[in-house]
Amino acid sequence: MKLLLAMTLILMINGHASADGSTAGRFVEVSPANKEVLADLLVRIDSLASEGLPAFDPVVIVIHGPEAPVFLRRNYRQFKEVVDLAARLDALGLADIRMCETWMRNNGVVREDLTPFVETVRFAPEEIERLQSEGYVRF
Repeated sequence: MKLLLAMTLILMINGHASADGSTAGRFVEVSPANKEVLADLLVRIDSLASEGLPAFDPVVIVIHGPEAPVFLRRNYRQFKEVVDLAARLDALGLADIRMCETWMRNNGVVREDLTPFVETVRFAPEEIERLQSEGYVRF
C-alpha cells in the first residue's frame, strides 16, 4: 500500500497534465481507509516536499469515513502527531483537508468540533466530482 501510494504521488507530481494544461500534480485522496493510511499519506507528502521535488498543488484529502475523528478537537491529544503534521502541511500549502458536512451531521459533529484548519464541504461525492471536473485525479 505504501509503495503504491508513493509511486502514485511521484507519478502525479512529475508530469501529470491537469485539465488546464499545467503540469502541476493535482490529485485527491478520498477518505483514506483508516487513521494509519491517513498518517502514512501525510508523512509521504511531507517527505516528498522535503526531498525538493517540483512544486505541486495541495493534495486535497476529502474526509468522510472512519478517519474523520482524527480531526475532532476532543481527540487532539490522542492524534496529536497526525493533526500537527496535517496542520503544518496545510499551512505550507501542501495538503488541504476537507470534511463532509453530511458525514458530520450523521455523526453529530458541528463545525466547532473540528480542528481550525479543516474546511468543510456540503457532500463528499459532490466535492469529488467538482474536483475531477477541475482536473484533479483520484487515487
